[in-house]
Amino acid sequence: MAREQRRLAAILDADVVGYSRLMGRDESGTVSRLRDHRVRHLEPLVARHAGRIVKLTGDGALIEFASAVDALAAAIEFQQTMLEANRSRPGDMAIVFRIGLHLGDVIVDGDDLYGDDVNIAARLQEQAPAGGILVSRTVREAVAGRVKASFEDRGGLELKNIERPIPAFGVMWDERDWPVSSLVAGVPVMDPPVGIAVAGDASASTDASMHAFRRRRIPIWVAVGSAVGILLAGAGYLAFASRSPSATGRVAPSQSDKPSIAVLAFRNLSGDPEREYFADGMVEDIIATLSRIPNFVVIARSSSYSYKGRSVDVRQVGSELGVRYVVDGSIRIAASTLRISCVLIDTTSGKHIWSERYEGTVENVFDLQDRITSSIVATIQPEVQRAEIARAQAKPTGNLSAYDLYLRALAAISPEPTESSIDEALTLLERATAADPRFAAAYGLMASAHLNRLMRGWVSSDEAFARGYEAAKIAVEIGSDDPVALALGGFGIAYFGGRPEQGLACIERALTLNPNYIWAWRLGGAVSWMTGRHEKSIRYYERAMQLSPRDHQLFESYAGIAYPYFFLGQYKQAIHWSERALQEKPHYVPALLLRLAALAMEGSHPGEMQEALQQYKSALHFSVSILGVLSLLPAHSPSDRELFAAALRKTGLPEQ
Repeated sequence: MAREQRRLAAILDADVVGYSRLMGRDESGTVSRLRDHRVRHLEPLVARHAGRIVKLTGDGALIEFASAVDALAAAIEFQQTMLEANRSRPGDMAIVFRIGLHLGDVIVDGDDLYGDDVNIAARLQEQAPAGGILVSRTVREAVAGRVKASFEDRGGLELKNIERPIPAFGVMWDERDWPVSSLVAGVPVMDPPVGIAVAGDASASTDASMHAFRRRRIPIWVAVGSAVGILLAGAGYLAFASRSPSATGRVAPSQSDKPSIAVLAFRNLSGDPEREYFADGMVEDIIATLSRIPNFVVIARSSSYSYKGRSVDVRQVGSELGVRYVVDGSIRIAASTLRISCVLIDTTSGKHIWSERYEGTVENVFDLQDRITSSIVATIQPEVQRAEIARAQAKPTGNLSAYDLYLRALAAISPEPTESSIDEALTLLERATAADPRFAAAYGLMASAHLNRLMRGWVSSDEAFARGYEAAKIAVEIGSDDPVALALGGFGIAYFGGRPEQGLACIERALTLNPNYIWAWRLGGAVSWMTGRHEKSIRYYERAMQLSPRDHQLFESYAGIAYPYFFLGQYKQAIHWSERALQEKPHYVPALLLRLAALAMEGSHPGEMQEALQQYKSALHFSVSILGVLSLLPAHSPSDRELFAAALRKTGLPEQ
């Protein structure tokens, strides 16, 4: 039986108020005006906010968005557009919509969507006021502080055919904040991070383990093994600065400051000219997908194809097209087997930076093309970054741009940083942001650096939380079109700010902008298990592994996916994935900790558990307690935290 396909989506359901009355008065005029609104307003607006129209009915629409922020912004902008359009019409002839909006798991069937969460959006729409918007609590939490709007609590609504009451909120906005051409607002300054006590704040966390963490300056990357903390360190290492012009007024660096790349025509080695279409289609897809990465300068196909059929030195290509990197390749189709070879070359030296071969069958040739394209692009991005870091490190220190400083900071925040290298990275990032105050990805990397310091006990917890959260906020405020800033900043908001829903919304926005950004998938997996969405977390990690099966830091995904399996009670799977991580990195503490906990709960190998305990202790070099481990375990679910504590008690670790 085929596995049911699901995904998280923000669902917008819109319906015309008094449709039958309008049709009764002027059938042809109503149909014509609805068509005009759809073509002139709805369709461009949905496209601008990265949405998809699932279906249109005579009097309404069902629309899917990857981000709740985009969905609500689109809903407000559409209602504001309709308000303007109706100003010149008599009230009884105005076309007015009501909108319901919900965020949840949906069942995917081809181009259609089904499930309770789709029905909830429709039922919320029925309860919305004319010209208004009614959203569920999941939407309210996901967009908090990210859209210029306020919310009125409508309580738990009893909706038709929905078994449980749905907490709902009416949306209110100021017309001055939403001119018809408006876009999503940047994230305004937020409240102090959840769980961090401020003077007079009675809502600060009372959880004993969290208080214990904030009182003590402990090296919790070792105490917890914090898969999340070290995960963000790795994300920093593989992050790419995405600096493109935007509505925010950010100034893009000169072309010479950014990695530039040309994708040459792939050679058709099949001996069959009829197969040329596939080679050309593959290159077209690679160019289009690379072009979605804001930090890449990608040469147009019309220029790169001028070399088709010619034997030319890549250094000549680099000189003539002004690019630092070239992607070249070939395809060969024999019988039902398809083979694709791809190579990434530095045009300055002629050195091959990366090469790979792919193989599949031609039965599902277009699915194969999509899969290989995603894999190629996901691999090219970090490989180019490594080359760019080496280039920046070779530059004289007196001739460094903000981007060069950023690249040097990336090199300092490696998977095995030292206290001095993290301090160096922060100094470099401060210089980078001083040179370019709107360099959003640099602020995201700052958040990563502060988490590194926290995880290793090199700074007080209060300082790390305050500075890390501030950097994360700035990253998403000025980086609304920057996948790296959104992913790193979003994770910082989830971790430092205790706002995982907001953080996940930022990460999902990053994936909308760049669906092949591996670290956004990994960070999304981490934030998902933090919030108890374990099945979703597994899907995120699986996607990261699919995109780059030979990633240098694949152990991060192996260790990461072990955590949701553990919390789901699938201890053998958790052991399997943690052991795969340890095969690649034997002393990787997040994997050592998770394997220990999973062996304790699985219970059938007491000898292995004792051995795992000794391996964990040996990696720490000092004693640790259950309270110390739990103090920075970012799981928000009480049941998940208790499960982890129960596992640690089985190992014999002391409580304090």
